[in-house]
Amino acid sequence: MKKNESIIYMAQCTTKRELIYIGKTHQIGKTHQEAVESRRKQHEDSARKGGTTLFHTALIGNGFDNWKWSIIAICSVENEIEEEKKQIKKFGAASIDLLNVSHGQKTEGKKRLFSEEIIDRTRGNKFQSSEKSKLGKAFLRNSGRLMPVINLKSNNTFESLSQASKLENLAISTIRLSCTTGKMTKDGTRYAYLNLSDNPMLTEGHSKKYYIGKRAQRVKNLINGKIYENVEEASKAYNISASSIGGNANGKYITLKNRWVFCYLDSEGNEIITESQTKGLNIIKNIGSVKYVAWYVDDEEMKDIFYFKTLNEICEKLNIKSKSHIASVCKGTRTHVEKWRIAYFDNETKEPELTDMHRNKAQKIIRKIICLNDNNVFRNGVDAGIHYALDSSAITNCARGNAKSVYCNKIRLRFAFLDDNDNPILKGKHNEPLSAKGKRRIQLLADGRIYNSLAEFIRETGVPYKTAKRYIKNPGIDLLGYEFIELD
Repeated sequence: MKKNESIIYMAQCTTKRELIYIGKTHQIGKTHQEAVESRRKQHEDSARKGGTTLFHTALIGNGFDNWKWSIIAICSVENEIEEEKKQIKKFGAASIDLLNVSHGQKTEGKKRLFSEEIIDRTRGNKFQSSEKSKLGKAFLRNSGRLMPVINLKSNNTFESLSQASKLENLAISTIRLSCTTGKMTKDGTRYAYLNLSDNPMLTEGHSKKYYIGKRAQRVKNLINGKIYENVEEASKAYNISASSIGGNANGKYITLKNRWVFCYLDSEGNEIITESQTKGLNIIKNIGSVKYVAWYVDDEEMKDIFYFKTLNEICEKLNIKSKSHIASVCKGTRTHVEKWRIAYFDNETKEPELTDMHRNKAQKIIRKIICLNDNNVFRNGVDAGIHYALDSSAITNCARGNAKSVYCNKIRLRFAFLDDNDNPILKGKHNEPLSAKGKRRIQLLADGRIYNSLAEFIRETGVPYKTAKRYIKNPGIDLLGYEFIELD
């Protein structure tokens, strides 16, 4: 909207089209429609907070979704009041109920809120004081400034929120909140406004079991069945903070001290159970019971099953270094962890909870490993790692042929997998020398052995250095029976 621009808008009830409200707004920086939408939200917020104008009462009574908001005029800010009056007068002349309190009272349409008899009798001040009071209240009710209240539990009615507050010994804000939201007080009492026909104006919340302030509700300990009038009483009984019990009762916390689960009770004494309470009860029920089963990866028929209560117990008894992968194995996203297959245990059926991954053969083939230095054979890399106090992944990496050796106390150990006939499966790096690569790489013609440098060849064969150098220039000389070629 422009700086000096104002909008005259109209709100019309779609279920009772005779109900109309005329208003104005100017909000710089917004489009015309955004300005009307912003004003609509302001009116609805005022209605929710207990606004007592005729329009706000009509908004609550007919539902926010049952109103159509539209722009009927655009004018300058200086002329907005006159333009608003003009539109009010225009619509006031029609057969509608104009909901404007200001301006509208001066129009002919507004007079229809009162009978001709009342209008005539008010001229000349012909009423006694009691009649004046009744007429004043009637005017206030019609204008939305006075909202009678009913106690839906006792059916007692009150002329206003103030009277209800005084006679019911409750704060005005509490009664107003019950009227606008339908929530109950801790004893199950609800309040509602009365319309012009003295019928309760009920909201959606009046049909739901909501309370004003959760701490006003009774709570129940689902473990021992004890009931308390509120969270403060339960707090004293268990030496747990009221906020913690309230958080557990409304589902924020699953358990308290891994021992208790609380819930709120509705006005009829029924338990208000959430998913969190259900989980908490299951957790406490299974404390101390078997949670996991494990079996060796080669035990496809699961003949030897081991039972465990905790992850720490699994790691300790199965010598598993890390428990980080155990959950993945249990959920079926990983086949095994360090040669063990693990699954959750169902205490009701007394059976392991097996996934498709558990039923399938392990994806990784576990082979025996041999140390080529001392010919010791191990069931797998883990066992070899334990024996030499080395990282099992480094050993298996060497066995695959990705590394030439693994250092162990300054000694370079070589490992290889064994095939089904227990023969070493040698890769290219298994045949490479362990020494550093020099300028010349030498390969013997007799057995194909490769030396990474001329110096390494000399050290192992005892051939004099000068003789080896001459051989490179003249392969015809005697090299103590050796023959070699240089590799690129």
